Amino acid sequence: MNKHLIVAITGGFATGKTTVAKIIEDEGYPVIYTDLLAKEVMTNDKNIINSIIDCFGSDAYNADNSINTQYLSNLVFSSQEKLDLLNKIVHPKVIELMEQRLYELVNSGYNLVFVESALIFETALQDGFDYIICVSCDPKIQIQRGMQRHNLSEQEISKRINSQIPIAKKEELSDFIIKNNSSIEDLKQSTLLVLNILKASL
Repeated sequence: MNKHLIVAITGGFATGKTTVAKIIEDEGYPVIYTDLLAKEVMTNDKNIINSIIDCFGSDAYNADNSINTQYLSNLVFSSQEKLDLLNKIVHPKVIELMEQRLYELVNSGYNLVFVESALIFETALQDGFDYIICVSCDPKIQIQRGMQRHNLSEQEISKRINSQIPIAKKEELSDFIIKNNSSIEDLKQSTLLVLNILKASL
């Protein structure tokens, strides 16, 4: 079988990991977004929907059966215990789906596949990847971006940042670090440099 690499793209809240993933995707490489898998599971899996309603109340879903993101976010980011409970309900199925998609992509002939996820280390998935890219930025820039892009207060962003492993620890545990402190063009250059190193190692 030809050699293939499975690479994780991780980082903190609003550090730019999704932007890095999109740059890689634009270069023709498949990216699995675990946030999208979580939404898929929380919207379509009846057992998980029922578990969420049992634990967090019927307000967790809107009248059209879509996720009441604001209600659920306010609830789980106000308590580590509630966040852990939601993750315990959703993550096993997300990991199962992620592994299934990875298997399908590798079997389809892709030799370089990426997974974008904020919680690689939090869910102890790091050993399942050949390489890990950590996207990080200055904390002030992180808060500013979070406020602009997600329409959240500084306090709400701090709660999300504090619910994850500190970015310095993620950098220490990763194979590549992409700093996202300046322009999108600089971010693209840094991303393509890492991508070229990965391609060369195939």
